[in-house]
Amino acid sequence: MPRPRGTGSIYLQKGSAVWWVKYRNGKPYRESTHTTNQKQAQHFLKQRMGEIATGISYNAGVVKYFFSTLLRPLREERHFALVEISAIPTKARS
Repeated sequence: MPRPRGTGSIYLQKGSAVWWVKYRNGKPYRESTHTTNQKQAQHFLKQRMGEIATGISYNAGVVKYFFSTLLRPLREERHFALVEISAIPTKARS
C-alpha cells in the first residue's frame, strides 16, 4: 500500500543494502539513512518529517562556507611567510 501523499518515502538504491529516504520541504531531498534496517529507516523519515512540520532545521549545526573563507588562513599564513622572508637581509638569503 502506498504512503499518503506528502509523507515521503523510503527505498533501496540499486545495488545498495542501505535505506534511503525521499521527501519534500519546498524542494525534493534524498538522503541516506545510513542503516540497513527498514524500521530504523522509517523512524529516520518520521523524524525528518516531524522536523519539517515543526520548523526545526536538522541542518542547524551545519555551517556553509565559501571557498574563499576556507582559503583565508592559508593566504594569511602565506602572507606571513612572505613577510618573514622579505625581512631577511638580501645577503643572508643567498
